[in-house]
Amino acid sequence: MQLVSHCLMASNATRDLITVTALQLRSSSLQPDHWLRSGKDQPLLCTLQIATDVSDEAQVDNLLGNSLNYGTVTKTVEQAVADYPAYAAATSQEGEAELEVVAEYLAKHIIFEANAPNVQLELCRPRALLTAEAIGVSIYRTRADYAKPSPTTTHKPNPAEYTLRHSSINPSEDTLFVRTLRRLIIIGLNPCELVDEQEVICDFEFYPDPMEPLLKNGARAGWQGWRTAVRTLEAHLSASHPLTIEACTTDLAEIITRQVPATGTSPGWNVPRTRVSVAKPVALMFAKHPAVQITRSRADFARALSSTATAAETGLHSVVLGVGTNMGDRVANIEAALKELERLGSQARTKVVDTSFLYESEAMYVTEQAKFLNATVRVETLLEPVALLGLLKEVEAGLGRTKGIRNGPRPIDLDILFYDRQVLETHDSGPDRWLQVPHKSIQEREFVLRPLAE
Repeated sequence: MQLVSHCLMASNATRDLITVTALQLRSSSLQPDHWLRSGKDQPLLCTLQIATDVSDEAQVDNLLGNSLNYGTVTKTVEQAVADYPAYAAATSQEGEAELEVVAEYLAKHIIFEANAPNVQLELCRPRALLTAEAIGVSIYRTRADYAKPSPTTTHKPNPAEYTLRHSSINPSEDTLFVRTLRRLIIIGLNPCELVDEQEVICDFEFYPDPMEPLLKNGARAGWQGWRTAVRTLEAHLSASHPLTIEACTTDLAEIITRQVPATGTSPGWNVPRTRVSVAKPVALMFAKHPAVQITRSRADFARALSSTATAAETGLHSVVLGVGTNMGDRVANIEAALKELERLGSQARTKVVDTSFLYESEAMYVTEQAKFLNATVRVETLLEPVALLGLLKEVEAGLGRTKGIRNGPRPIDLDILFYDRQVLETHDSGPDRWLQVPHKSIQEREFVLRPLAE
């Protein structure tokens, strides 16, 4: 567990740490296990960290009567978990408890019964999902986060009677997480990766909406649909066939930050910020695995959607072209083709907006010819697909391309790979105007996939 630093080392009172790692507990009060069985004992792992000062105990080399130590904290946690069903019954919270509710309950006992000044607490359910190592929550609390029970109370307050202050900022950094979700998927740029599935390992952290009030029992409404959210992510991983883990992580983050309102039969999902990590264990020969981790908010994808909407309002289409050449001055051929494309397409506001690096590759299909120089180019244009294809043919002809051997040498080759998000195939536009989008041969052409990944 990677515990969050809260800059507590400023004073001697909090310069030391007491930690308990993976304390094994069990409870029948949790939500259903990975077999979707309710009311069964389940393992619950508790990891905690308390910032304090152990100088007095160190000086006498003994535990003082009011000492804060890992033994008293562990006993407090174990007893609190054992007492939770009775507490839930007394407060009309019988049923399946959300992890964040149990975590808050334990944090109060650690602070007000074990007398800790603060606690970083992580609770994991290792048998909640079939495809992941665990689902869990992580919270950080201090005494200042809680308001005391009513002053009219005559008895010593039960730790559970303390309530979170509305002004506390620590709850906004609570996280729900899914750890080590494994999936066999098609992912990668190499030809073999386009055929054989390989394992990816995903980790997710879900942050709450700080403006969303807690439910009556203290649960977060926006986290209620976690099981459906995980299934949605699994389905996307299996169906999407991404080329890179960079694209994979970003797509997963976009799915996570979509708000799903609750219905009569389905709980809601509201996670405005997330952290996603995806690793490919077999991608490197001499390393355990490479991975990409990103943090994204709903606002990141709102900006992207806004840019798309602006383009739609102006009538501009976003197009990805494949460019190749293996005759003459290849670099000059590509530069001339793009300039000519903008010149001939100027009335239709055709403009090159992004390009990849240049990649040299061996010829495919007809192999007895010179090496090709390839790139991909993103273009904006008002032209519809068939009209754009006509413009590309005109550019090719202007640079000296003539009909010859299919897949043979050519001074320039321009192909439409993607046109917006459209899927289309034209059969009635003549032999020189047949078009399939996305391009039918993308997956088998490494000289397209590599620049396209940029």
